[in-house]
Amino acid sequence: MKRLAVFDFCDTLVSFQTADEFTFFVGKRKNFLKYYPLRIIQYVLSKFPMITNRLSFKKFYLWQLKGISSNEMNILAEAYFEEKIYPNLNLNILKKLQDHIKNQDKVLIISGGYTVYLKAFADFYGKIEIIATDLSTINKIYTGTIDGDDCLGIEKLKKLSNKFNLSDYDLENSSGYTDSLMDLPLISLFGSKFLVDIGQRNDWAKTLGWKIISP
Repeated sequence: MKRLAVFDFCDTLVSFQTADEFTFFVGKRKNFLKYYPLRIIQYVLSKFPMITNRLSFKKFYLWQLKGISSNEMNILAEAYFEEKIYPNLNLNILKKLQDHIKNQDKVLIISGGYTVYLKAFADFYGKIEIIATDLSTINKIYTGTIDGDDCLGIEKLKKLSNKFNLSDYDLENSSGYTDSLMDLPLISLFGSKFLVDIGQRNDWAKTLGWKIISP
């Protein structure tokens, strides 16, 4: 049976949270009137992490994408990959991903990041499938909203189960990589569980027998 190798993306394969930063990358290039007020709000919120942890501003920042055509968004996504993601990849985790590709495992990125730029990553490295948060379009124009459910927490497991018949895979010899406790429902499926150490608490992972690896 074929094995799975499932990777979170933000703070796992790349060293930052990519979703909000993509909206600001696009906003700065397309509409300063949206970009600067929202960037100020983001800066202020960063000084109050207790508020930021309770409230999600992800959908609010998506306003910066409204009105952009699909063709232009694909170009911006390629630029975002080349300028922001590629220089900030976690090389140890990237090597793990490439080793799984060489071993002919089915490699998946399951992320709360946006499909549009994760596809640019997958196209560059090849033989990677993406399950992520989709963005809504009407007549090939972005609406500045999420299409369906945000691919976070238990939704990652639901989306994986909806896309693949997991009984077709050797889960005991499959692997999952993440930096976050939020991915516990997903990563618990696999025999080999890896927590990427970015300085977060990891006592829970050690208790559950996960392997702690550097980025």
